[in-house]
Amino acid sequence: MTIKDSAGTARRLRLLRTHLGFESPRAFAEKLEISPQQLANLEDGFPLTTNVALRLCKKYPGLTLDWLYTGSVEPLAPEYARLDSD
Repeated sequence: MTIKDSAGTARRLRLLRTHLGFESPRAFAEKLEISPQQLANLEDGFPLTTNVALRLCKKYPGLTLDWLYTGSVEPLAPEYARLDSD
């Protein structure tokens, strides 16, 4: 996968959101301090901005930019590595 794999990034964002217990995209967007429309766009495959990616990593220690952008699980925290194991 490459950094331009927006479909993979979108899938990982949806996996992360549900793993963290946010059934509602709106609630997750509020937690990230972004608009619900921006989150919807990201989950639909728009490129993940650096600002949002860094915010995710700051709010959720152990999450990595590598995983968000490419799916690489090294050195991702085990809690998050299991999200994309199937």
